[in-house]
Amino acid sequence: MSKEFRGQPIKDLKGFLEENQVKRLIDGAMKLRDKVFLRLLWVTGARVSEILGDKSYYPIDCCHKKETGCESKCRVSCKFKSNLPLRIFEPVKVEDVNLKDGNIILNLLKRKQYPPPKHLVSLDNITLQYLKDYIQEQKLQPSDPLFSFTRQRAFQIIRAVGESVGIDKVGSKKLHDHHLRHSNCVNYIRHNNTLEGLRKLQKRIGHANIETTAEYLQFGPEQKEETEDVFGQW
Repeated sequence: MSKEFRGQPIKDLKGFLEENQVKRLIDGAMKLRDKVFLRLLWVTGARVSEILGDKSYYPIDCCHKKETGCESKCRVSCKFKSNLPLRIFEPVKVEDVNLKDGNIILNLLKRKQYPPPKHLVSLDNITLQYLKDYIQEQKLQPSDPLFSFTRQRAFQIIRAVGESVGIDKVGSKKLHDHHLRHSNCVNYIRHNNTLEGLRKLQKRIGHANIETTAEYLQFGPEQKEETEDVFGQW
C-alpha cells in the first residue's frame, strides 16, 4: 500500500499528553462547549476537520498546469484554485450523536475518498453526559452542527486552554489538536496492548493501515516487562 494511504505515524516520541495532563486540559476549559469539544478530541482521537467539517479545493488532475505554469500541484494555496472543484466535508451534527446507544458518527478523512466514508465511535458515560448537557444548554436541534466555530477558532481554543493550565508545549511543538489524537492512541495501547486491542484501535481511530497503528505499541507497558524477562536476568 502506498504511503499516501498510511496516515501519519507519531514522529515525536514525546508528542503526546499523559492522562493527568489531558484531565487538566479538559478541566481547565471554562465553557461547557469547549470542555465537550476537547473531550471529544481526546475520547475519539478524531481530527478537528472530522468534527467541524472542512471546505477545500482539490484537483482531479493537474490539467491546467501546462497552460498556467502552476507548480504548486493544485494545493489549497494555489492561486488558480478558484478553477478547481470545491470539496465540502460536512460537520458532525447533533443527529450524529446517539445518546441511547452511546456512540457518534464521524467522517474518515485522509482516505482520498470523496464523499468520505463514515464510522461509529463509542463514547464513555462522562462524555455522553457532557454532550447531553451541552445540547440542552445550547438548545440545539438534530440538524444543527454540534459546533459552529471554525477550525482556526478550534486551534485558538486549544492553545488558550493549554496556556491557562500551564501546558504550552508538548514534545518539540506547541500544543495542537493532533497531540490529543496521539494521546488517545498511547492511552488506549497502555490499557489494551494486544493484537485484538491494536485492531480495535485501528478501527476506532480510522487508520487505513494497521502499520500506522502499530507505531503506538512501543508505548505499551509490556515493552518494559518483556525486555526485563529477556535481558534482565544477569
